Amino acid sequence: MEYARSHGHYRAPSIIRPGSGYSGNLIAPSVDEQAALDYQGSNEGVEEPTETTGLLVEERRTTFANYSTSAHGNEDIIDEEQHTTNPDDKSNDGEQQWGKVLNKWTWLLQLLLLGPFNVILVGQVALLLTSAISQTGADGNSLLFVYISFAVLTTIILLPLAPFLQRFTHHVPLFLLAVFVGTVIYNLVAFPFSANNRYKVYFVQTVELETGLNYVSLSGVTPFVQKIISTIPSAAGQEIQCGEESRGKTGLTKCSWRGLSPKVVNNVPPWTPPELGYGGWLHYNVTRSNSSINEARFHLYGRDTRACKLMFDQPISDFHVEGAARDDRYAAVPPDVGSKEIRLWRREWEKPWDVHVKWPATASKEKRGLDGKVVCLWSDDNQLGVIPALDELRRFAPDWVAFTKLADGLVEGEKKFMI
Repeated sequence: MEYARSHGHYRAPSIIRPGSGYSGNLIAPSVDEQAALDYQGSNEGVEEPTETTGLLVEERRTTFANYSTSAHGNEDIIDEEQHTTNPDDKSNDGEQQWGKVLNKWTWLLQLLLLGPFNVILVGQVALLLTSAISQTGADGNSLLFVYISFAVLTTIILLPLAPFLQRFTHHVPLFLLAVFVGTVIYNLVAFPFSANNRYKVYFVQTVELETGLNYVSLSGVTPFVQKIISTIPSAAGQEIQCGEESRGKTGLTKCSWRGLSPKVVNNVPPWTPPELGYGGWLHYNVTRSNSSINEARFHLYGRDTRACKLMFDQPISDFHVEGAARDDRYAAVPPDVGSKEIRLWRREWEKPWDVHVKWPATASKEKRGLDGKVVCLWSDDNQLGVIPALDELRRFAPDWVAFTKLADGLVEGEKKFMI
């Protein structure tokens, strides 16, 4: 070694110092390059080994995968005998021999090969899923599935970046953190709906045909429902009744008020209040059977509608509609829980329904009554003035609201029965 120094052939191990060309680049130094930097500072003040120096000296070694182990040592630098004196050799002294022949920009080519395909495939699925489930919260469903789906798909899209994250400096994650903080603040402060991204609210108008009272109901998430109702002229000055929605829309609030009278059945002269014709919208008759303790026959007819339903206060055990097909392989009513509702539909406008209903008897086999109501449905919204309450909502409600029907009908006319 002394001979090499005296003749000028000795070359000191190359150490990458702070402030060199690597420190200002976008591409961060590799693990081995950083190890050489750490080695320079850690070996200051270390004594030369003698015959009394211990054999078990803590060292730093680099594995084949370029990961570092241990904390100190002089093997981070290529041995002097393996050094090349070629002045054109621009490889790092802390790099393994096989890596010296590789170009430094190949990681960018690998990223371009892995990233776009994953973004195209998974990105399309993510966009489709986002548009499909974006309104499930308005339906009363849990938002946990929505958030988990977004998190999983986002992770899959960004997964190809994992092998190349160590190539980026700290400026990139700091920039992404700033974007994250900005978007979170915007989503918390900005109003969540707009004319292009409207909020879905459920509408139904219930008419008590025997008393002439009608109630307009909107179902949605608090406080947006109350904010919509505050813009409706017919609801001004009224006491709004709000409660939990009970028609399978869990988590939604239902608010009702006295609304404008519907005109879905044209059975009164023009300029006549439609309340005068409510009694002719629905006709029904109930006859209790003499052959069975708890059985009755319903004969009902709804004018200008082809859809009606029977609703009961207690579950029934069986029913049969005259003229309707029946499959004996399946029970008309679940035997364990029964049913509180029978939905009827017909192809002809003028044909009535005849329904035979049975309900469970008491333990003492005594006669037992049955209470409920007969309801017919109307959904004719083809012209203005048929459902004035819905026309009023569309006229005065904010532009970020979209109305849809809560159940099968926009207007429900009902009459109560007692057996």
